Amino acid sequence: ACATPGGGQGSYSEVWELSHERCAEACLNDRECVAYEYSTTKRYKLCEKHKEVPSHSVPVDNSACFVLESALSLRTFKPFRGGDARYRGAVSAAGPLGWPPPPPAIVVPPRACGSPSSMPSSMPSSSSGGDGFAGCDLRLVQWDGLSVESVNLDGADLSGGSFTRAQFFRSTLRQAVAVSATFERAGLEFTDWRQGLLMDSSLRAAEMSAASLDGASLLFCDLKDIQADEASLNGAILRDSVLDGADLRSAQLRSATFRRGSAVGASFRYSDLRGATFVRTNLSRATFRGADLEGADFTLARGTTPSTFDMARGHFKAPDPAASQVK
Repeated sequence: ACATPGGGQGSYSEVWELSHERCAEACLNDRECVAYEYSTTKRYKLCEKHKEVPSHSVPVDNSACFVLESALSLRTFKPFRGGDARYRGAVSAAGPLGWPPPPPAIVVPPRACGSPSSMPSSMPSSSSGGDGFAGCDLRLVQWDGLSVESVNLDGADLSGGSFTRAQFFRSTLRQAVAVSATFERAGLEFTDWRQGLLMDSSLRAAEMSAASLDGASLLFCDLKDIQADEASLNGAILRDSVLDGADLRSAQLRSATFRRGSAVGASFRYSDLRGATFVRTNLSRATFRGADLEGADFTLARGTTPSTFDMARGHFKAPDPAASQVK
């Protein structure tokens, strides 16, 4: 999947149910398109036309990132570090069809730190002034039940790792990447995930009170029953993620985007949702009592009723009655 330096996806438009060839052609015929991402599942085909040159790609099953030849002159694109050929992206030819093999790509190796099969005997803390595990390749580590505090994991790759019931109190994970990782029931209070990327990962019932996820991307994640009261997700992107039963009381969610997800029974009480957007998100039994919804857009939200927004504050775009029907 295409990703920008901050771990997000940048600006792009979506076109559904196109073949790969049609997707490539659509990008080449669009003056603003510099790259495209093509994804397929049993349910749909998705073509994303990107307006910003991706800096790197990350591994997502049945998804690939393609950068146009002209855009490569910026020399910014790098493949998923250490990934196999499926995740290395590709470069288009001048025409829309008949893609050549991708050229050799320069892979910047991450720091080798720790052992995937065992927990570390000690971990340097952020407060000690060292780099800790910043920028480390920690893919596939099995750190279930690990208990640490104030550890520096900025820019680390935690993909495929298992951190069930692990404790990372006050640790920093700025711009960290976690694809297909497990943080179920983990203690992540006061952690800093700003500009991080969480994709196809499970944080079910994790404790993330007062955590900072500003500008983070949470894609295809299981966030069911997560405890994220007073957390900060300003500008965060939550796409195809499940937040059923999530506790987001008094959270900061300014300009956050919720897209094609589910937040059934979630609590947004007293949260700051100014400028937030909900697109094809199921909000059945969710509550926004006391929340600041100034400028928020619920036009395409689903599952809402008039009581959903009881006692909420601010002027916002109400759900379209037709769109609010859960299908």
